[in-house]
Amino acid sequence: MATATKTRRQSGQSARVKVDRRPLPEMPSADPYIRGETAKRLIRGAQKTAGVKLTWPITTDVLFSLAKLCGYSLNRAGLSYIMRKSYVAFPEKAGGSLLWTLDNVVALFDCLEGMRKWLPLHPSHRGKYLPHELAAAEAAAKERVETLRELAGWSVPELVNALLATSDETLRESITMVLQSASGAIDCKGDGTEAPAADVSEN
Repeated sequence: MATATKTRRQSGQSARVKVDRRPLPEMPSADPYIRGETAKRLIRGAQKTAGVKLTWPITTDVLFSLAKLCGYSLNRAGLSYIMRKSYVAFPEKAGGSLLWTLDNVVALFDCLEGMRKWLPLHPSHRGKYLPHELAAAEAAAKERVETLRELAGWSVPELVNALLATSDETLRESITMVLQSASGAIDCKGDGTEAPAADVSEN
């Protein structure tokens, strides 16, 4: 919340998205992650939760939604980084769009699991946290709720200026969420919803 208040007073800074540059090791879990298998189970569960049946291959936009349902943190900036590092094979393209097969998505989710790119406190991954990590995640979640409550009281111009002024990815996501609620769907450069590089563009 303090970060949001400070950002409200800032102006003239260049916006950029921070990307974690080092994959982290997998951590102990009561339900061991089996590469090539667990991701398929998560995908089946996500389809059941959403009440849909995916038709493969899927688009990148559907991929992001699927990743969120499966408890993984993924945006175009993060995806671009993974592809540049060749952590997974680049999917085929058709008509300017990336075609994500089930095998492509499973390989990507295996990669995200190895990097521990979990959505905070998602039930599919909560049990993988060490005690001190869980405490930190709960504190971060509480702080984010407080930040969202504060941002909800800002005007749209204040939110837009704050989005342009900060490079804090977590705060940018919170600001974008409030902006979307206040003014409908938006596409703000640097908010992580569009490609910052040509790696995953679909033009």
